[in-house]
Amino acid sequence: MQLSWIYNLPFIQSSIRFLQNPIQNQYYFLEIKLNAPDKLNAQDTQMVLALRNLLLEHQPIEKCIGILLHSDFCKAFCSGGDVKSLYLAQIKNKQQVCSTVKQFFSNEYRLMLEMKNYPKPIICIANGITMGGGMGLLCHSSHKVILNDTKLAMPETLIGFFPDVFASRFLLKTNNNLGVLMAIGALSVKANMAVELGLVDYCLPATSKNRFIQELLANTYDLANIHRQLNQHLKSYSSNNHCFIDEQSSEFWHNRDLNQFVQDILNTSKEHEFACLITKLTKLLSDKAEANKRQSSEWKVLQNNLAYGSPLSLLTIFRQFNQTFANDESHYEFDLNVAFKLCAYGDFQEGVRALLVDKQQDPRWKFKNINDASLFKF
Repeated sequence: MQLSWIYNLPFIQSSIRFLQNPIQNQYYFLEIKLNAPDKLNAQDTQMVLALRNLLLEHQPIEKCIGILLHSDFCKAFCSGGDVKSLYLAQIKNKQQVCSTVKQFFSNEYRLMLEMKNYPKPIICIANGITMGGGMGLLCHSSHKVILNDTKLAMPETLIGFFPDVFASRFLLKTNNNLGVLMAIGALSVKANMAVELGLVDYCLPATSKNRFIQELLANTYDLANIHRQLNQHLKSYSSNNHCFIDEQSSEFWHNRDLNQFVQDILNTSKEHEFACLITKLTKLLSDKAEANKRQSSEWKVLQNNLAYGSPLSLLTIFRQFNQTFANDESHYEFDLNVAFKLCAYGDFQEGVRALLVDKQQDPRWKFKNINDASLFKF
């Protein structure tokens, strides 16, 4: 049977392609590919609505046994939200949240919850650049797979935003809570460390992706135990295809001082104590740079990102990781409220302008440093 990709649905303009891949007895996997390479598969409202619609449509169909989500674009799985478009829409609205921003974030966050609670397996295969909302798509899938060329990041402090898409949920599940450092430092994580930190489940060589998908679709499944079968297949496949271990990167993430910094942050609920911890970390990084000119790239990136990032964003992250949620809906309301406030009143507009629009990297943040920052009026 000749299969053809379907895209050009009226409301999605080809940012998504999908295909019903038949397996045994007329059952199928719904294969979805992100298809906006000109913007590194950044999510906009149309893409988000397309994903929501496909998940909703195929959820009650018994013949659909699972979802396979990935990108054919070798450079990126998903670079996050299309923040430049959000900036251009919001810049016209002073001191209020514009409808474009409201529509995007409310739908994006709904998508993440729908993925998290989806009753069928969602196998997400990420590659290349995977940031922000892209990490949301990956980490809220039931089966989280990355290729060995993947770099994961939550770089929101650099644009005056915060790690949204319920990131505190999956960042706090990392080993030794090191996802907190990832968020505060806007750090990228290489594939091997993403597995070691517990951000994802499996890592495959990029050259094995197509063969893996072919074998996945060729398998015979016991539908009552499909989650277990998929885990067994992924475990077997990934164990035979080891990802390269970067010793320098591993040494950075296991550094005693950085691990202690994370624990200290989680052990305080006071903003001024958090500010002192950031100041202490900044000095540690400065001393390390002075003592060792050959320090690994992660140390330099952490130092530079702390110096560049928005103090308001840092404080927002601190509050975010100290927040507890009774249920998914309360978490949804929290992330949505913070997103709206940062877009309308916070550093988001200035951060996107400086880094992505004018590209001068000269942000004029609301507060000059972390010691002056306050969440009171936000």
